[in-house]
Amino acid sequence: MADKLVAVERTRQAIDAINGGDVQGGRALLAEALSIDPEYELAWLWFAAIAESDAEKKFCLESARKVNPLQEANAALGPLRGVKPEPPEELRAIVDPDPPDFVQDYVPELVRQRRRRHARWAAFTVAVVALVLGSLWLASRGDRTPVYIAVVVSEPKDSPVVRDTSRDIIDTVEWAVEEWNASGRQGSHPLAVEYFYDNDNPATAVKVAETIATDDRFVAVIGHQISATSEAAGPVYQRAGIPVITSTATADAVTVGNPWYFRTVFDNSGQGEGIAAYVTTVLGYKESIVVASDDSYGQSLRQGYEAAIESSGNRLQQSITIPADREKLGSLISDIARQVSKVPDPGPIVLLVDNEHISALGPALEAEGVDPLLVGADGLATTDFFEPLARGAARTVNRSLAASPLTRGALTGEAVRFVHDFAEYYGYQPSWVAPLTYDAVNALAESMSQGQLTYKSIAEDRKRIQQRLNQARSPQRALPGLTGGIYFDGDNSAERPVGMESGRIAPNGELTLESAPTQLAPYSPSAGSKPSEEIAAGTAVRFQGKVYTLQQIVAVGLNYNQVDELDVAAQTYFADFFIWFKYSGERNDPTDVTFPNAVDRTLGLGDPQRLQTVGGQTYALYRVTGEFKGQFTFRQFPFDQQTLPITVQHRTLPAARLSYFPDDDLLVQSQAQRLESGVDAGSTIDAIPNWQATYVNFFPTSVGNTSALGDPYFIAGTSGVTYSQFAATVEIQRDVPSFLVKNLLPLFLLTVVVYIGLWLPFKDHTARVSLAVTGILTGAVMLNTVTSSLPSVEYTVAIEWAYYVFIALAASTVVVTLVGRHWQDERRLAAVRALNRFARVYYPVVVGLVGLVYWWSFGGG
Repeated sequence: MADKLVAVERTRQAIDAINGGDVQGGRALLAEALSIDPEYELAWLWFAAIAESDAEKKFCLESARKVNPLQEANAALGPLRGVKPEPPEELRAIVDPDPPDFVQDYVPELVRQRRRRHARWAAFTVAVVALVLGSLWLASRGDRTPVYIAVVVSEPKDSPVVRDTSRDIIDTVEWAVEEWNASGRQGSHPLAVEYFYDNDNPATAVKVAETIATDDRFVAVIGHQISATSEAAGPVYQRAGIPVITSTATADAVTVGNPWYFRTVFDNSGQGEGIAAYVTTVLGYKESIVVASDDSYGQSLRQGYEAAIESSGNRLQQSITIPADREKLGSLISDIARQVSKVPDPGPIVLLVDNEHISALGPALEAEGVDPLLVGADGLATTDFFEPLARGAARTVNRSLAASPLTRGALTGEAVRFVHDFAEYYGYQPSWVAPLTYDAVNALAESMSQGQLTYKSIAEDRKRIQQRLNQARSPQRALPGLTGGIYFDGDNSAERPVGMESGRIAPNGELTLESAPTQLAPYSPSAGSKPSEEIAAGTAVRFQGKVYTLQQIVAVGLNYNQVDELDVAAQTYFADFFIWFKYSGERNDPTDVTFPNAVDRTLGLGDPQRLQTVGGQTYALYRVTGEFKGQFTFRQFPFDQQTLPITVQHRTLPAARLSYFPDDDLLVQSQAQRLESGVDAGSTIDAIPNWQATYVNFFPTSVGNTSALGDPYFIAGTSGVTYSQFAATVEIQRDVPSFLVKNLLPLFLLTVVVYIGLWLPFKDHTARVSLAVTGILTGAVMLNTVTSSLPSVEYTVAIEWAYYVFIALAASTVVVTLVGRHWQDERRLAAVRALNRFARVYYPVVVGLVGLVYWWSFGGG
């Protein structure tokens, strides 16, 4: 600071000397001032004013410009273009000497060499950074090595005679593993699978289990496919301490006494009792015939079924045992048919086998003059069993049923979406095996994630997975699954009701499986009614001391005609659609419905456009138009996707009495078909400006509570009042490009205008500040305009962050201007230059980073 004061004093003395006519004395004093402070701009300017030649003048002006590029020296240098600068004689002591001639001749080459050195250093730096980042990435990948699961099925997918169940398991495992790996769960390792095949042979299953158990890659197993192979392989896994979970093997012996074996399906004791209850109470038969295989699957089912039949006072007319060997069954079909035909009025033929070829019994019975009513176990709830029946008399497939741990009517929103997307991707409708296999994969993956595996000790990791599965004994400790919480009973079986499915030929000619029109549901008392009164009224039944509610299953279909008049602020929209109901029986009226999310709560179906009853099944078609409410979320506005729902609910009947589920005719439709208008197949349902309909979904849901609601007959511990609902949703996506052009292009231009202010000299600080302040005010007005269409929300939407960043940048330019002006007044010219360079660089860098973040979050991430 003292040196600067001395330089200023010498410059004043020089100015006095020059004004007094002593130019040489002034030059000497200016030279002394510059030797003290070479960056004193005023001294250079005065030296230029008294220069003895244009060369000296140019040298002094260029030196002043180096100190302050925005000073008046720039204008004075214009007329001196082409003049070679020379330092005044008095300043040669503080000016670097010229290089020798041979160097001066190669100055351009030196510059090029210097640039090449800089480029090499930059490339080296980039390479080092890339190497470090790559090493870190590889190290992180090394810590996230895949975790292997063994999957055991009967035969490969490309086998010439692959069964539906094997195909369902393989395709579902691939789907579920891909989804889990794509989810990027914090701390989880990617899953990898390897398939093994046991050909439904217990001896082969044991060898496969030994191979898996001794391979230190595998932490868990999914399989085996049938009960016989699962039971054979179970002891091997138990001795090795490796957890196993099956989605298909239901024989009791598979999991009983084996703490390492679990299943996402019910066991055969419960299934046999459930089939007996359905045959007796719903179908109304007191006599039946059993055909059971001689393996553990068939015998455990037989034990459960026959025990329930006998204890309920009903009669078993015949109990036929057949070999489980698939190759031997064909030669026995005719004998079984003749044996059954000798029984007068045989009643239902209950097929407790896991062999779809038993379907040949249907045509064989028809040939013997018997009108068969076939009731199969869960192993027959596949199209492999129903397809041969569909080729015979239509009545045979219509009168055939199979038990299922997960009927179509029991699927919830995510499960329905999975089944639909699965069918679109693979080209076929999956059976109940697919959702339960997905649950098996998810149960293992969640157990790995929650079990805090070491990824070092395979024995310890296997044990931790088994421990987490073993903790899932109640809904509170359940593992998340596609079909709901996954938890197990004391014998490691999932707790699931026994439902019934039937086959049906869809309008497109495809065979589909759908829920039987009546199901047995856990008893749920109606208000003011006793169980005996409901049994007398025919709304409930009693079997083996248990009371069940007769649940009517109603198939509901919906075809959109148009979706329009979206009001984002009010969160309402207009919909025009066809809706139809398919149901059996006259006990309830399933069409007495309400639309809970309609703006007009009195909106109803109106008069049917078509109503007919054929073969005991009623079909009722209606057309409805109205305004509906949604619940929108705008956190990602304007990159948001919204869901437009329509819900249908019975006015009075609870879910235990009546359950809605999507018509199977909907499930076989592609998304393109669902998006077509019901009144004009050539147009889409999408009529909302600046939005596009992308996905239509249908699923059952429920609404209710556990409160007594003042009911004096309410029984503590029951589930309260719950109503079944059918839900249809249309997912719409905003036309983002047109929105951005209309709303963000002005913001981008405003950002450029404010940035231009950074290139104005600090002497124009008023203009720089004005540009920034005007930008801030304009940005605030634009933000209010852009978000004015939204309702009042308590959170920040995505687009607001862009405006907030712009406002912060504009405010920062004001700060830069004020600080820079202050430093210029203090003659801190080098700091002023650095501040200007920093502002001109960080501003576009921040803008670019914000754009990159938005692209990563909503466009390319």
